[in-house]
Amino acid sequence: MDFAQRTIGIARLNVEEGGRPCATVIVKDWDERRLPMRYEERDTAVDVYRLWQERNDGKRRAADVPID
Repeated sequence: MDFAQRTIGIARLNVEEGGRPCATVIVKDWDERRLPMRYEERDTAVDVYRLWQERNDGKRRAADVPID
């Protein structure tokens, strides 16, 4: 299983349901993880953020999230 792609899929679903583009899939125990995590840009992940911006008129905040 491509865990990065699975995480991107969860983030996309979250945006489609009105949430923010966030998701986490943990595949190793805490003592086996490498920190800091490496950066790996994927076009599908960038597309999720573009979808979120389209749904929020390009604003960095979601329309229905209170500011205070």
